[in-house]
Amino acid sequence: MSEYRGKPVVLAFILTTCTHCQYTTGLLVKLQTEFVSKGLQVIECAVNDGAAADVPSFVKRFQTNFPVGYSTDQVGVLSFLQHPQTAIPHMPMLAFIDRHGVIRDQYQGIDAMLSDEATQEENLLAGGDRETAGDSVSGGGAWQGLSRA
Repeated sequence: MSEYRGKPVVLAFILTTCTHCQYTTGLLVKLQTEFVSKGLQVIECAVNDGAAADVPSFVKRFQTNFPVGYSTDQVGVLSFLQHPQTAIPHMPMLAFIDRHGVIRDQYQGIDAMLSDEATQEENLLAGGDRETAGDSVSGGGAWQGLSRA
C-alpha cells in the first residue's frame, strides 16, 4: 500500500463468485476511469476459496482497470480493517483510504451505502463519506481534493 501514499484509494475486498461484488466491481471500474487523472486508485482483493485461480478470468470478464489480487488470509483482512477475528464479513467490504494512508470510512455489503444497487453508484461517488453521501465527489471524506470538473 505504501506505493499509493499520496493518492486516495478505494480498497475493495470481494468474492469473485458474489453477484453483489461483481456489480460493485463494475461501478469501481467507472469510478477509476473517471478519477484516475485526479490520482484515485482502486484496488480489489479477492478472498474467496479458489480466488487465485478465479482472479485472471474475473479481471478479463469485468475488464478491470485497476489491480486485482487475492489473499488466503481472511483473518489478516479482518485485522487490517480492525474487525474482530470472529466477525462474519458481508461482502463486498470497501475501505476508503485518504492521501495520508488513513482509513477514513469503510462499508460492508449490508450497509445501506452498498446494499441498495439503485443508489450505490451515487454513494460511491460521494467518496464513502457518511456525512456527504449523495453529494458530489468534491465533498469530504476520502475524496477531498477530487472533483469532476
